[in-house]
Amino acid sequence: MRRKKFVLLLDDVWEGLDLEKIGIHAPSKDNGSKVVFTTHSMEVCSDMDTDCKLKVEAMANKRSEHEWRYAVEILHKTPSQVRGMEDVFNLLKFGYDNLGSDNLRSCLSYCSLFPEDYEIEKEQLIESWAGEGFLGNGSNLHIMGHAIIGSLKVACFLETGEDPSRVKLHDVVRSFLLWIVPEQRFIMQASQGLTEAPCGERWEQAERISLMDNQITKLSQSPHCPNLSTLLFHWNNGLSKFCDGFFQNMPALKVLDLSFTNIKELPPSICRLAAIHHLDLSGTKLTTLPRELGYHGWGMQTTATAADASELRLADLERLSSLDSLGFTATSFSDLHNVSRSRFLRGCIHYLHIKECEGLHQLPLSSYAGDDDQL
Repeated sequence: MRRKKFVLLLDDVWEGLDLEKIGIHAPSKDNGSKVVFTTHSMEVCSDMDTDCKLKVEAMANKRSEHEWRYAVEILHKTPSQVRGMEDVFNLLKFGYDNLGSDNLRSCLSYCSLFPEDYEIEKEQLIESWAGEGFLGNGSNLHIMGHAIIGSLKVACFLETGEDPSRVKLHDVVRSFLLWIVPEQRFIMQASQGLTEAPCGERWEQAERISLMDNQITKLSQSPHCPNLSTLLFHWNNGLSKFCDGFFQNMPALKVLDLSFTNIKELPPSICRLAAIHHLDLSGTKLTTLPRELGYHGWGMQTTATAADASELRLADLERLSSLDSLGFTATSFSDLHNVSRSRFLRGCIHYLHIKECEGLHQLPLSSYAGDDDQL
């Protein structure tokens, strides 16, 4: 870059940078190059010997550490109250309104159910979108899901995570999405250290609830949720008990994620979820499924993990006559052998994850016509 004229943009700089040390020739009037950066600290401006300092009006009156901490708290809880943020949100709303379809907007809003800075697995996100019905009823749902992710990235609403298989929302975009969705429709309390679920009264008008990544250990209420379509409980590692009637008043529930919880059995009321399309039980301690599930005609997509549910009887899964998509993680030769003996389950497997199978050098594919097309 020594021989080129450039403009370098640096965001959120927390300490002075020696540009020469990182291979950037210092800008000057002679070379015509510029370095523009944002920072919360006036000291950084001094350390980097800036020629021009511009205060961002929204936070320009915040000087002490306590003022900044309070402003950050307000920004997280009610960002529209921070001076200048409503103008930012109105600009984002213009882009949001011009996404082109309600499905795109619904898919984007769904991402706000995940915590701040959380990197979402693309496949997990697409499966949830499909469960909600955002991707229609075609046979190429995953192709459509990846296309939507691409469109949202082009529109700068989604960013690629550190791992290319993941995406995330910028903090400001997430705050904007929570700003435009009525609070009573979305209960978003992920990663907040909760030890108990919110009271049942708050659930009545909710359409989507995210309580993932908390310390909830039991669910003792039977909330009435006529409009609830998504319920996320994954990564509540201590969650082990539901009251028997917990799911009995959730007639519209389509997506239920109980993955990486400590549940060992499902309550009988799970059979009342007549609208369920995506149920994630991966990483649980389940050893059996309620017998009634096999007779409820679920049009269900299920993710079950053999690593943690190696005792989960395959016969229980085979009773789910309407099962159309199964994700399976094998950690031993016996896992692979057992599932390979069931033609029904082979026909449902869309995702096969093999790990810790030491000594596995090849994977013979089934000779049954169509089995390999499922993967």
